[in-house]
Amino acid sequence: MLTLVKRPTAIYAQNDRMAIGAIHAARDLGFSVPEDLSVIGVDDLPLARHFSPPLTTIRQDFAVLGVRAADLMVENLSTDAALRHVRMSPELMVRGTTGPLLH
Repeated sequence: MLTLVKRPTAIYAQNDRMAIGAIHAARDLGFSVPEDLSVIGVDDLPLARHFSPPLTTIRQDFAVLGVRAADLMVENLSTDAALRHVRMSPELMVRGTTGPLLH
C-alpha cells in the first residue's frame, strides 16, 4: 500500500502488533510516523506506550468483555427472553503515532 502513487496517509491496524509491523514497514520504505503516515492499533498492549513513538491505540477491557459475553450466553441458554445487546465503550489512547490530516 505504501508504494502506491496514491498511498494512504493513515493505517488502522487490527491490533497493536500489526500496527507496530506497519510502522516498521513504513520506516523501511523511508516514511516517518506520524509525519508521513498515522498509525492506530487496537489492544493497548503494555508495549504500546513504550514504543517509539508511543502507539496510538484503542483500549478495550477484554476481561470485562469476556465476562459480559459469558453472562449473556448463560442468560440466553437459561431463559426464553429476547436476545439483549450490550454496548461497551472503547477508549482512544492518543499518543505519538498519529498526526494531523494529510492530503
